[in-house]
Amino acid sequence: MHSFNTVELFYLLRIKIGEKEVQALTDYIGAHVEEKIAALKDTMDTKEDVYQVKEEIQGVRVEIKDQKAELLKWMIVLFTPFYIGMIVFLIKQFL
Repeated sequence: MHSFNTVELFYLLRIKIGEKEVQALTDYIGAHVEEKIAALKDTMDTKEDVYQVKEEIQGVRVEIKDQKAELLKWMIVLFTPFYIGMIVFLIKQFL
């Protein structure tokens, strides 16, 4: 596939559709490409952005680890009386 620059496109299409029309078309294509590039530049991440996201992910992992330990503690605190009660109930039923 051959890629064209704006000047080559201008000279190739000038014969077919006329000089004014080709000028308008190449201007439109150039403006459209510039808009797309500007939009992509706004969404591209820099190294600093990537490092900041990695730090935030690391912070979230630490918080999840802390919450996991807290959840385990509360499960033991809340369900231990239940388990003790079930064991006492079963022992009374079979004795």
